[in-house]
Amino acid sequence: MGQQDSASLFPVVTFTTTAIPENGLIVFSPAYLSDPGQQPEDATTGPQYVLTADQAVALILELHRAIDQMENSAYLKRSLQDL
Repeated sequence: MGQQDSASLFPVVTFTTTAIPENGLIVFSPAYLSDPGQQPEDATTGPQYVLTADQAVALILELHRAIDQMENSAYLKRSLQDL
């Protein structure tokens, strides 16, 4: 992907999670930087995403897989412009 059609990136500063055991759900709410130069203390509060336990486990596994790729010396590193 070129510079012109690259996806917008919103760095996550922090997040909260809340379990709702009676419904079997987890609420995930990120706070992120939405503008260049925005300070972390002024982070934008994102929407509240609701995940089932199975979805949360799948997300954890995918994050672990991505971390493993980054830490693997054989992994071909891509620049953010390639996204």
